[in-house]
Amino acid sequence: MLLNQGVQVDAATTTMSIIPLHLAAQQGHIAVVGMLLSRSTQQQHAKDWRGRTPLHLASNGWTGMHYATKAGHLDVVKLFVNSSADAQAETKDGKVPLCFAAANNHIECLHFLLKQKHDTHQLMEDRKFIFDLMVCGKGNENQPLQEFILQSPAPIDTAVKLSSLYREMSEKEKERAKDLVSHKNGI
Repeated sequence: MLLNQGVQVDAATTTMSIIPLHLAAQQGHIAVVGMLLSRSTQQQHAKDWRGRTPLHLASNGWTGMHYATKAGHLDVVKLFVNSSADAQAETKDGKVPLCFAAANNHIECLHFLLKQKHDTHQLMEDRKFIFDLMVCGKGNENQPLQEFILQSPAPIDTAVKLSSLYREMSEKEKERAKDLVSHKNGI
């Protein structure tokens, strides 16, 4: 039905301007994503009436790859990358797909996206990403941390900076715990 002549595969909804590609990626329907992209890979680059690409939702700048990564749909993430989607696309609050892979402990997506072009220095500035990467690594024999370090342009520098950041975060958490205990005992 979607392959019939005259069907607009990039037609957006009237209320939220969501296109079928958003929904298919979000739900992990790789066959549908593939079919939609086979009709037109340009739909992920076309601009809407506000100058945004149709793969970005109006409120948060998420692309189909952000949704697919957050849901852990590696096949869909790979399909987007192979269709020239930007693996460094940022949401309105500056998050890239790698951030969602780490935050949701999707090791396969994280592993794949670390092999794509990414900005190690920008990611190192994102404390939430660094924390999520640490938590993700803790449950996976530190493999995500090792990959992040080894895929960086300067692995030794990255390892030293990560160690320093983790030490600093640890000290802050210890202070926060002391404050909580003191507050609890004082009540």
